[in-house]
Amino acid sequence: MIQSEYKTFTGYARFWTLLVAYVKLNTRLVLTYLGALILDSFAKILLIAAIIPLVDFLSKSGVEDLQKVTLIFIDVLAMLNMEYTIATSVLVFMLAVLLALLAEILFYFIGRKNAYNISYYLTSGGMRSFFNRGLKFINSQTFGVIQNTFQREVDQISGGVDGILLMISSIIQISFMLFLAFSLSVTMTTVTLVIMFVAIIVMSSLNFLITKLSAITTLSGNELSQALFEPLMNAKQILSYGRSEYAFNNHTQMFKKH
Repeated sequence: MIQSEYKTFTGYARFWTLLVAYVKLNTRLVLTYLGALILDSFAKILLIAAIIPLVDFLSKSGVEDLQKVTLIFIDVLAMLNMEYTIATSVLVFMLAVLLALLAEILFYFIGRKNAYNISYYLTSGGMRSFFNRGLKFINSQTFGVIQNTFQREVDQISGGVDGILLMISSIIQISFMLFLAFSLSVTMTTVTLVIMFVAIIVMSSLNFLITKLSAITTLSGNELSQALFEPLMNAKQILSYGRSEYAFNNHTQMFKKH
């Protein structure tokens, strides 16, 4: 049992070491990811806040019954020489919806790029380590083990790293939204939950675009897979002719093309 716990602890330690090493090597991309996360979070908060003036207007609330968000909204409109009407309320809400959609697309794009970069980082490092171990080690490995290591195990690790980042982003976004909701009222919390449900439905409508992009990615992914496994399957010839660096560079070029 102690040995099993030790292996588990060692596995977690190695995982976090990989995560820290990746962040250090890709600091710019990770910071961009965090920036997109913050932008997406604020865009969602703005979307929720933008519905409040519209709800207040439709409910024909008196000045004393208006939410603080609505009062701020009225002050901003006054600075722009505009009146608080149904038209301005709908316009601001539609702009907030558009901003939220654009922020969601941007965050998804950067998130996928980051996830793919994690996969490349692990695969590329594994490929270089594989050739550096020499022919004795290579000859002792079957193709099944090699394929499993470079596909299934690498995918699991990269999925774990990406999953942690997504979990952190979800916690941050939910915290922002709940803070806004509870700072208003129980009623507005209910409205917030309804809007979130509608937003999820709207975001899911982008699936057709994602599916189309996935088909294109699959085609280039086949070329990338060939650039990876062909030299691995012919490792003896690669090392005999001193072509390991060429194989590594070719894999890098296919990655950039992909």
